[in-house]
Amino acid sequence: MLPPPYETFCPDAGIDVDLLVINKAPYETGHIPLSDQAFPSGQIPIYCTFWLTGDLCCTKVTVECVNQGTTVYRWVEDGNNIRTPQTVVMMPANGWLPGTFELVLFIDLRRVVESTFTVIE
Repeated sequence: MLPPPYETFCPDAGIDVDLLVINKAPYETGHIPLSDQAFPSGQIPIYCTFWLTGDLCCTKVTVECVNQGTTVYRWVEDGNNIRTPQTVVMMPANGWLPGTFELVLFIDLRRVVESTFTVIE
């Protein structure tokens, strides 16, 4: 006789993003900056730092930057490698071109946070 099937449960279902900031400079411990809204174009990094409401174990976190329906940057990490705060250094292979970008953070397929920023010449 086989044992009954066990339901799989992932405790990450209740995890959310407490804060997300987009900046020209990396996050410094103890100083929570306001998000920048405009960035220069070119081969410069843009820093996305986020704080989660708990620790992840069995999900993936994805950060995407989208311009006019095209994903220009994507970062994906297993939840068990995420730290709080987590900083993502965003820089597309061809650099940032002028335009308006939507930054979206997903926990697995769940769209958790959306923010916009502008890249200017």
